[in-house]
Amino acid sequence: MKPRIAIGWLGCKVSRFDAESVGRVLTGARFSVVPFDQDADVYLLFTCTVTHVSDRQSRQLIYRARRRSPQARILVTGCYAAAKPEELRALPEVDAVIPGTDKDAILQTLNAWLATDLNLPESAPVCGYGEKTRGLLKIQDGCNHRCAFCLVRFARPGLWSMPIADILHTLHRLAEHGYHEAVLTAVHAGCWGLDLDGKQRLVDLVRALEEESPIRRLRLPNLEPHLLDDDMVDILARSTAFCPHLHIPLQSGDNAVLKAMHRPYKVDGFVDHVRRLVQRRPAFGLGLDILVGFPGETDEQFECTYTLLETLPITYLHVFPFSPREGTEAASLPGALPPDVIKARAFRVRELAKSKRMEQWESYRGRRASVLVEPPKGQGIFPTGFTEHYLPVHFSEEVPVGELVNVEIVDVREDGLSARWINDKENEAIR
Repeated sequence: MKPRIAIGWLGCKVSRFDAESVGRVLTGARFSVVPFDQDADVYLLFTCTVTHVSDRQSRQLIYRARRRSPQARILVTGCYAAAKPEELRALPEVDAVIPGTDKDAILQTLNAWLATDLNLPESAPVCGYGEKTRGLLKIQDGCNHRCAFCLVRFARPGLWSMPIADILHTLHRLAEHGYHEAVLTAVHAGCWGLDLDGKQRLVDLVRALEEESPIRRLRLPNLEPHLLDDDMVDILARSTAFCPHLHIPLQSGDNAVLKAMHRPYKVDGFVDHVRRLVQRRPAFGLGLDILVGFPGETDEQFECTYTLLETLPITYLHVFPFSPREGTEAASLPGALPPDVIKARAFRVRELAKSKRMEQWESYRGRRASVLVEPPKGQGIFPTGFTEHYLPVHFSEEVPVGELVNVEIVDVREDGLSARWINDKENEAIR
């Protein structure tokens, strides 16, 4: 029987891309690649360390794998392994720790354990997720920013950017494999190009892809607020290649808090650009990251954030209660807030997020959209999908999975929108 290798990942789409890159090398070799929740001879886990919760979840997966297969070998890599390698090496369940995502070192370890000769291919792999309905392409890695609350620059310190020509080449490969959508991923999109000739900016990449991409729908990586400048707004407002959807790690709506966090932007500039973008392209999906309870955050500063969020056309929010991360500046800052205050603030913002989300979803009732169809989720029997604005859609009929279809939004439910497929006979242009 072939040796079984289980690959798991936690965290962002970059982590998923790294896991799938290795998985693609292993697929078709003399191994069976199985899900992480099945018995295996080797478990390979790509970890996350963005919060204490992600650290704990990584350890829980390690413990679960050891209980499931006591004789298996467990290799841990990813951001947690880079930020705290000794902490993981101290776990008796772990056989090897490879800091960061050194794929060559990962394959060398697997070669030693399984007496094989795996090598990474020279060209970038074609990766997908969501049952292969979306292409996933990492265009940048590494971070050189010094945000006071974050460990990412320690976990991924080296900057790497994929050149425009290579990105276009890989997008053509994705198109040849039948993908209609590609999601560009990055650790810090604003650092794209810094390690190349130093003259290219992210907006130059976006402009090139707008003109030359063979993929019908592209999604940008998380975009730092200061990257949403006049040039970027102009491209996105008229784009036919990029989906009308952005996820922006805003973190706070108060300038003093942003300064304490070492975030390189101010609220007013961000708001001005968002409003101009939405004025020019009203149907635009906007998601934000918000960090509440940062040390020294006063009631008034929190209310500034809350009031700002009330006024913005937000589709969804990711809300993070502050927790100190050892090794970051914020861990030793004065003015730590009581846990119950942080919890209460997070609750208020999450409740606001629910109401904003439902408000946005209701605005799409009766409208038409383009949906990339995905397989049923969980115990469902009918397909699901996402609109170009990144709104979740549920069908009550058979629709071709993996295809872009035009739909009419017929209802709103707690977990998304109900849609009716507009088939070819009644198909009309989506405006």
